[in-house]
Amino acid sequence: MRGVHVHSSGVSADVRQSVAEAVIAAVGDRQGDWEVSISDDPANNAWDVEVLGPNQLYWSRRFSGEDRDSSVISAAVNDAITTNPKVA
Repeated sequence: MRGVHVHSSGVSADVRQSVAEAVIAAVGDRQGDWEVSISDDPANNAWDVEVLGPNQLYWSRRFSGEDRDSSVISAAVNDAITTNPKVA
């Protein structure tokens, strides 16, 4: 069973949807529950993204400036997931 739950604070619905789709694509068909948090830090032109996954996986990163792009976020999350030994 798999579920991806996205929570956001201070980001628009469009941003939330775009980042959610990017993370869902990165998670792919991996099993387990996934929690994603997206927070906006307008003073620093940044988004903070946290991912909690199965087997106590925790990953976070700040995306600022031009990195605030769903394809950049998707690639970063995909790399974090595929290189983490906690994810089957």
